[in-house]
Amino acid sequence: MSDIERTGLRTHTSRTELDTGRRATMRVRQELFASARTLLELEPAPKIEDDTNDLDDITVIMPIAGRATRAREITKDAIPKHLIRLGNGDTILDTISGNLQEVGFRKFVFCVGFLKEQLIDHIEKEEWVTESDTTYEFDETDRLLGPDGTILHAIGALGLKGQGLLVPGDVMLPWDGVAAINRRHRETGADITFGVTSHVTERTTDVGKIIVEDGTDRFLWGYGRTEEPRSAYPGTRNLTSAPSHVISIERFEELCRAYREAHPEYISEPLSLRDDMLPWIRQNGGFDVRAFDIEGEVLDLGTPSTIQYGQENWRKYTSGPSPT
Repeated sequence: MSDIERTGLRTHTSRTELDTGRRATMRVRQELFASARTLLELEPAPKIEDDTNDLDDITVIMPIAGRATRAREITKDAIPKHLIRLGNGDTILDTISGNLQEVGFRKFVFCVGFLKEQLIDHIEKEEWVTESDTTYEFDETDRLLGPDGTILHAIGALGLKGQGLLVPGDVMLPWDGVAAINRRHRETGADITFGVTSHVTERTTDVGKIIVEDGTDRFLWGYGRTEEPRSAYPGTRNLTSAPSHVISIERFEELCRAYREAHPEYISEPLSLRDDMLPWIRQNGGFDVRAFDIEGEVLDLGTPSTIQYGQENWRKYTSGPSPT
């Protein structure tokens, strides 16, 4: 390729003229290079669209249907906790959704229940949408199904398939780690990849209660929320739950169905992957459950004190510009 072609500019000078007019040709080249430099200085480079996003086919399923009883001192049951505004002027929900889009997610399902009219109205204003190809759906229920029961309801109601990211609408996470756990899940072919973190602060709860196998990161055991975890055994690690779990949706449905069949007495009870199904899997097997360290602080905006902290320190938990 000629130097002229590399600049994106082409000439149509004949071969004879090139052979007999070398000096003139050199002058033409110099003029073309000068013109190219001028164009490069004056015209901004066109934006190249990223067509390599490997997260845009993953469905983010976000349960925001609960009553937020721990935050009642602030919400007074009059506003969804997720619509409380942080110091950036955006709501908790907008900030979380914006960060998920920043790292590549595009498909959202919002599971709404308590004060759902306010949530639907806010979401449909699309102030949280930062990317032109972002899509979203709602699943509505007035029943208290627990976070994972709510997710299961959405899967059935909307016919969801493929890979899903289960992430609460009130937890700040290391967003690059959330992207990484989805890639790891796809690589390993696991049924469930449980988000954990090795990063602990004075605000972290449930510290060290998830036990994983070194090397394989297979889930071995989970201590109950009121249990005190023991030190790690050789070949294992104690990690802390980080609510950013990835599921193969069809296998998650099979797991919920198997658990319900084994516990018919709990058929109408709220369903929890962390508290109910993981211990059952450990005892009964049949499902490939792994853990992935997302390596960053997790901030649960569940109480007045952590909400206040998040309002003041929101910059620590963002991966890009504010949605607004």
